[in-house]
Amino acid sequence: MRLRTFFVLALTFVLPLLAVSAHADSLGPALDPFAVLGGSAVTNASGGGSAATIITGSLGVSPGTSITGFPPGTVVGGTIQNNTGPAAAAQLGLTAAIGTLNGLGTTGSFAAGALSGKTLGPGVYNVASAAFDLLDNSTLTLTGTGQFVFRMSSTLTLGSGVTVDTSGLGAGSSLYWLAPGTTTAVTLGPNADFQGNILTNGSIIFDPGATVGCGRALSQNKLVSFAGVGTTKEAGEAAVEPNQVGGGCLGLLANSGGLNGGGPGPGPVSTPEPGTFALLSSGLAIGLLKLRKLR
Repeated sequence: MRLRTFFVLALTFVLPLLAVSAHADSLGPALDPFAVLGGSAVTNASGGGSAATIITGSLGVSPGTSITGFPPGTVVGGTIQNNTGPAAAAQLGLTAAIGTLNGLGTTGSFAAGALSGKTLGPGVYNVASAAFDLLDNSTLTLTGTGQFVFRMSSTLTLGSGVTVDTSGLGAGSSLYWLAPGTTTAVTLGPNADFQGNILTNGSIIFDPGATVGCGRALSQNKLVSFAGVGTTKEAGEAAVEPNQVGGGCLGLLANSGGLNGGGPGPGPVSTPEPGTFALLSSGLAIGLLKLRKLR
């Protein structure tokens, strides 16, 4: 009877502990469905067909009530939420996420304009904003597995043809860009291939052909605007690209929910370390031996 009781207790308390430990935080259930969220408005100047702006996930605005250009812009795998309850709840989630990310300890700092050409591992980086935080045709390469947070001092501005390379990230990695500017806080230059979740107080401007492949565009107070299809065909592309947000989590990130906000989020990733399982196994084994001696 004692042995059976021991196993019941183990299943009751230990297995739920493992399940909780394996959970990875997200941006929150209210915000998770949204690929694009504006505070005052969302506008789109693209045409239809192959030129149409593509949003993968829900598109919303709150407390504003203006969404224009959808259609011909398209929303795939989500809905349009114009000052609805879900959009208002998402804004509350965005406020909470920004507060949490701002409270994280700093790994390192970069001077203005120093991100171009860098290769970085996981960490929380404070970045002094520059006229161009990533220069024309430059690449920022991110490698490893974990959480990447870039906290700009005010704005985030990308030059033309910028690339953020996340092909070297492990499954479940997450990437956040915080820009506290209150006017035009984020500008994605023409044909920029960007990655990560943009969280800002200000406007988010997509120049022609700019994309966020694996990530989101989230503004607390201002507009999110899309200029439309690019004017230059990039190397390796069959045609000029339209503006896009979401739907581009590839490779190890394809099903992890990481960069698109559904995986490791503002909170710490609480995946159990290998030693945790070893300690639990040892404890169970010792308990069994003692029970056998008692019997």
